[in-house]
Amino acid sequence: MGGKTDYSKRFLPTPVRRTKVNVAIGLLRKDGKVLVARRHADGHQGGLWEFPGGKLHLNESPEVGLIREIQEEVGVTVKIDDFYMLSRYSDDSHDVTLNVFLCSIKSGVVKSMEGQAIDWMTLEQLDQLAMPQANRMIVERLKLETTVRLGVTDEEIGLGRAGHTGPFAIRK
Repeated sequence: MGGKTDYSKRFLPTPVRRTKVNVAIGLLRKDGKVLVARRHADGHQGGLWEFPGGKLHLNESPEVGLIREIQEEVGVTVKIDDFYMLSRYSDDSHDVTLNVFLCSIKSGVVKSMEGQAIDWMTLEQLDQLAMPQANRMIVERLKLETTVRLGVTDEEIGLGRAGHTGPFAIRK
């Protein structure tokens, strides 16, 4: 009759090879609004709105990658004003790290360089958009901050120089 058959290895799930993806996202602010772009309908998560940015190249810093991505997508050079948040999530085959920065336009005029729709939107408008989950997490954080004031200075809301005005305060 022979030896005992080891069935344990037959039923183990095949390990999923996960790809690590590093992304830099820019929250570009202007006149109380933030810039968003709509993904092409035929692409991954097509038709959803997102903040500008993208995947980092090998050994590229988030700051350098963000400046490159925004130039490629919307044709402007940005100044990175501040780090905003780090977020991680996983999908079926990717482990994604999002590096999110507050930015302002240093030079150029915003225009779609890749044929996608772009628009400046308020926080209330952002809350109504269909967005990838990763971008939705950013909007949720913005909503949680009770002192978010788009394009308003500390002095205008009476907080003075030491006050916190949220991520969209104009920094001079």
